Amino acid sequence: MRAFRTISTTVATSVLVSACAVLGEAPVDRPSPDSTDTAALAAGLNDAGYRMFHAAAESSDEDVVLSPLSIGLAFGVLDVGATEDLAMRLEELFGYPVEGEARWSAFNTLEQSLTQEGNPPGDDQPMTPTLRIANRAFQDTDFEPLEEYNELLETWFGSGTETLRLQDDPEGSRTTINEWVSARTSNLIPELLAPDAITADTVMILVNTLYMKAAWQTPFEDFATSDADFTFVDGTTASVPLMHNDGLWASAYAGDGYAAIDLPYYGDDISMLVIAPDAGNYAAIEALLNTDFVAQVDRELEGQSVDFYLPRFESTADLDLREVIEEQLDIPGVFDVMQLGGIHPEAYVSAAIHSAKIIVDEVGTEAAAATAIAIDAGSAMPESPLLIRVDRPFLYVIRDHDTGAVLFVGRVLDPRA
Repeated sequence: MRAFRTISTTVATSVLVSACAVLGEAPVDRPSPDSTDTAALAAGLNDAGYRMFHAAAESSDEDVVLSPLSIGLAFGVLDVGATEDLAMRLEELFGYPVEGEARWSAFNTLEQSLTQEGNPPGDDQPMTPTLRIANRAFQDTDFEPLEEYNELLETWFGSGTETLRLQDDPEGSRTTINEWVSARTSNLIPELLAPDAITADTVMILVNTLYMKAAWQTPFEDFATSDADFTFVDGTTASVPLMHNDGLWASAYAGDGYAAIDLPYYGDDISMLVIAPDAGNYAAIEALLNTDFVAQVDRELEGQSVDFYLPRFESTADLDLREVIEEQLDIPGVFDVMQLGGIHPEAYVSAAIHSAKIIVDEVGTEAAAATAIAIDAGSAMPESPLLIRVDRPFLYVIRDHDTGAVLFVGRVLDPRA
């Protein structure tokens, strides 16, 4: 028997029940979603997501997009096997409101509450939002995690288990896992695992996927889109396709250094909050982005007629979560510490990665996220419409209003990216 050294945990976010129905997997019989701690859990995941957004933004001069929900679910799967100080570090990072089974029940309720498969569009209405979440544990043929761990994953996260030759055939295993992720993110994330992601020591990879597709409640008309100047942070400009809706009734605000508008997707449960800092004020507003600031913006919003312009955009980002957590958030003790006794006596987290992609156009939004965690073992209406012209860098938050969960948060510095 070889010495097992590495467990990889890969997370990509998508909806489990719909993914099972669409992709032909057997549904998992999970406990009823009856936790009363879901809102508090979502709030903790949101806070952690905003902190990670700032860490990513500070280390990059490009667009940023990430999913607090996907990252939170990934580490939730990890938490099931955590012991001692690692569990405390995860509580510090994500602000878990409860412990043990009550925590896993809250994750189960959150995930099942969010999951939905869009109804087919009708003659006079668009398709309702699709939100898919899926979980999977891929383990090496010779690795035997504690039986209780796999049982807990199946019970609380709906995760099935698949055996692969991770150590003997890392490239073949990587292809299988990437294909699984790609299928559950509608090909938005075709290669979560890089060629060197699976090493000779890898014994397990936990995968979670998140996929969202939603149509605007009030779509933009294609004929109204035209090229216009977009002014970058440095003051230079470039021509980009700028969508336009001059008959929009929405919750909006303009003043105090920024303009904001909350754009609902069809069905009203999910919306995109767009925050456009005034020219020369982008950095100051970005620095404010967190749960409290979003709540402040929400209080400022008023229902009114809006003449609204927004660029079409597509953003992709990859995030090294180990670097973010250890170096930028300064939370030690998550990686390279043998405190995953709930999985294997000598297991420890060695790496974590996150990938996300978002496409926004006249019809709506399509987005997906994936996160990978590697574990080693070893030793009132105005007289005229409010004009909001987003022709400069902006921030956005996509959130579910029933649970309070932030699905995606990001910034667009260059819509051409």
